[in-house]
Amino acid sequence: MPATALSRLRIAGELDAARDLLTVLAAIAGTAPPNLADTESATVTVGGTRIEVAVGEPAAPAVIELRTDRPLAVVLDDVIAASGSASSAPSDPDAPIETVTAHVGLIAIVVRGCEESTGPDPDSSPSTEAELRSFLFERLVSAERPGADYAYWRRSLIDADQMRATIDLVSAQLRALIPPSPRALSSHVAIRLGLARLNAEIETEIEEAGRG
Repeated sequence: MPATALSRLRIAGELDAARDLLTVLAAIAGTAPPNLADTESATVTVGGTRIEVAVGEPAAPAVIELRTDRPLAVVLDDVIAASGSASSAPSDPDAPIETVTAHVGLIAIVVRGCEESTGPDPDSSPSTEAELRSFLFERLVSAERPGADYAYWRRSLIDADQMRATIDLVSAQLRALIPPSPRALSSHVAIRLGLARLNAEIETEIEEAGRG
């Protein structure tokens, strides 16, 4: 699977613009551009998504964002070869490429690499906060400085400390709400139900973040 689009798209434009767009999309996907006649439409499959480009009244988003597992340096070269121009970021020539951007008329096509988890596998992740902090600290120390990996692990360690402090605060606030005796049973039930809802919402957010 060469690339993954973040949304399903149908784009219309004048013939020359439509052909230019198909050329760039095909270069990103690593395929040959399809032929496009005056009154036809053509598609480029980017990952599992079909992007239809049609000849007609111009209608297109301002930005198309794609993800690819192809090396971004190769994508950059392919797009430049196909369209004549493209840019990459960051501008530091020694830094790994994070995005490739091509412009077709008023449309900006931004290509990012596939997000790979550099953290622990959720199925085998540390079981305590202390283990997690030790895991993150070890990787921070072993990462090359400066560099993208060092920045990632440093940010992860800071985030973990902030989350622990926030949870400690919430825990203290909840304990203050728990009645000291079983007389207020409804309060105990309310806290249990609230925690269950909170846990479900967090699980949903984690799943959505993993799909992002």
